[in-house]
Amino acid sequence: MTLTYEELRLPNYRNSSTAVSLKGKIGRKEKLIELSTDEAIVVPVIAGLNALIISDTGWGKTQGIKDISRGIFGGGIEEGGRANWITARKDTSADELFLEWDKIAEKYVVLEDRINALLNVIDEINRTVELVQNDFFDFMQGSRSIAGCDRQLGREGYSLVLSGLNLNRVNGDFKGTSDIDRALLSRAPIAFDMDYFNLTDKDKSRIASKGDPKIKLAPLRDISDKILHAFHEISRKSGAPDPYMDTYLMFFISGMDYCAGDKQQRKRRAWPMHCAQCSRADEGICSKMKQWEPRTAQAVKRFAHGLNYFVSLKEGGIELDPLDLIFEAAKFTAYHGNLNMGELLSAYRGEDQDMMNEVLAAARQGVEEIRPYLDASIDSAKQGRIITEYIEYGAGAGRKLVSGSAEELNRFENALREKNAAYKRIDISRFEPTEKIGIRTSWIRPQLEVIAEEYAGK
Repeated sequence: MTLTYEELRLPNYRNSSTAVSLKGKIGRKEKLIELSTDEAIVVPVIAGLNALIISDTGWGKTQGIKDISRGIFGGGIEEGGRANWITARKDTSADELFLEWDKIAEKYVVLEDRINALLNVIDEINRTVELVQNDFFDFMQGSRSIAGCDRQLGREGYSLVLSGLNLNRVNGDFKGTSDIDRALLSRAPIAFDMDYFNLTDKDKSRIASKGDPKIKLAPLRDISDKILHAFHEISRKSGAPDPYMDTYLMFFISGMDYCAGDKQQRKRRAWPMHCAQCSRADEGICSKMKQWEPRTAQAVKRFAHGLNYFVSLKEGGIELDPLDLIFEAAKFTAYHGNLNMGELLSAYRGEDQDMMNEVLAAARQGVEEIRPYLDASIDSAKQGRIITEYIEYGAGAGRKLVSGSAEELNRFENALREKNAAYKRIDISRFEPTEKIGIRTSWIRPQLEVIAEEYAGK
């Protein structure tokens, strides 16, 4: 029942550009793991996460989705497979997939095999107007309201939606498209920007040499039972508390919610309107991105575990850095509506992925500064001790970190002063280097308390 790496390789779609870079360890030996875009695009499939495939026309997004539909799910229901496919129009309805008019009974009947399909493809979803897009809200959450009943789609909790779309906010050269509702984007947590993760020159040469612009039809193959097995394993791991991953996610859920210009000092509906008058607007990332909703964080955690699972298939036993996994997974949330749209259009010319990568690089630097102390505090919280203050002294191999109660640290600090020893006192719940770039750290103590509670009695 176990998947193999070779089974997840798409038969026709090729995009060799690097989409994911992870630092791994095999024993004591470090190894850089890179996933190409045509590898990374199947991670949402094994993780069961809806995904958007965004690009200009003619760059292979439909080919990639068609390969997944035919080569993993055995093609459409009418072919004996487990996939539905609908091409969006101005009057498209999700009911087209699930209801059929029975001429004899003179009523609509539910197509149970389509209800049970594991993959639902909505090709060119933004070719429908915004109001019609609302018809896909429950659909993208794995359910459909039919005749007053809330029907669960798919099987064993697995119902995947993939959608390819053209998007160009700057030039507006796709005349038949509409904006996508931010709530709908939230229901498709992963986005691949193929204009950013572009084909390599070798890819272009190999594709052009074939001289046939039509979509290539892969042989029908159904490995969906193996996909379900992988999905359940990934879901189990991502659904379990992980003190390190969960803490790193909090930088995005709580750390990025601070706004000095708001009465409650939170980024609320008015953000980023305050940013133009704020003295901190040019510092760090405060004005560039707002906090994630919990649903986004849950999706990123599962995608991170999906990456870990895929790498284990490709590389065998290898240990990956959980912070790497979170930040690499976070790259694929560029279209969630969390970026400052005004700055995105003016400073980044509508290139969401460029802006997201820059924000994440700055955030990563701030997190790396606090990480040695934060990881030590996580280790202590697992033992039931809540520690947020440290004294650090010494340098290089002689560097030492001392923790304790405020009274104990005061005594130790006085002793160091008497010796004229160099040191610094650190409070990670008010960590200035990280807060200076717009990431609040006062959430750390409550997070450590949650970890201590989870590990109590273990």
